[in-house]
Amino acid sequence: MGLTSDTLTTLVSSVETTHVLTSPADLSPILVSAPDSSTTCTLISSVDVPHYLSSDGAIQTFTLTDTISGPQGPPGSSKPILTFTAAVAIGGQRIVATDINGNMVYADNLIAYKTIAGITTGAVVAGSLVSVLTFGEITDPSFNFDMSNTNIFLSVNGLFTQVVPTSGAIVKIGHVVKPDTIFLDIEDYIERG
Repeated sequence: MGLTSDTLTTLVSSVETTHVLTSPADLSPILVSAPDSSTTCTLISSVDVPHYLSSDGAIQTFTLTDTISGPQGPPGSSKPILTFTAAVAIGGQRIVATDINGNMVYADNLIAYKTIAGITTGAVVAGSLVSVLTFGEITDPSFNFDMSNTNIFLSVNGLFTQVVPTSGAIVKIGHVVKPDTIFLDIEDYIERG
């Protein structure tokens, strides 16, 4: 017996109890009880999968597939780090943006950039590949942030500051987590009028 839109409408509006299908391995028939004994109970067999009702009456779906698992690979990075070519020599823990060729240069709140990529994880010379953290926490022993003001803003030449810039654009790049740790979350430029 397949599920029709009329059957589903009736079931969703009249279900009192529902067996919740918790995994594809649980393919036992699902008994749906109506609130009063005068309504016929509907048995939804495993043939009706992939549709079933959750305990809140919403229609849920899933797909059954056969899978073959291979050996587990090495752990990946938990941080979104991308690699770019440096257009100029770039210091570590500096905010970078893309130039017109897609290479990394220092971001600067006095210059409008199309894309601020993130913060470098180390220093490189021009033409080298530079790793850029695009979002998330970065810790460095050279950081010494004031915990009374947790906002961090883009300054000049790839530097960042806890003081709102008085000239140029205002770009919040993240917030302080600990004196030696920031959470990078770059927001849009706010241009001064």
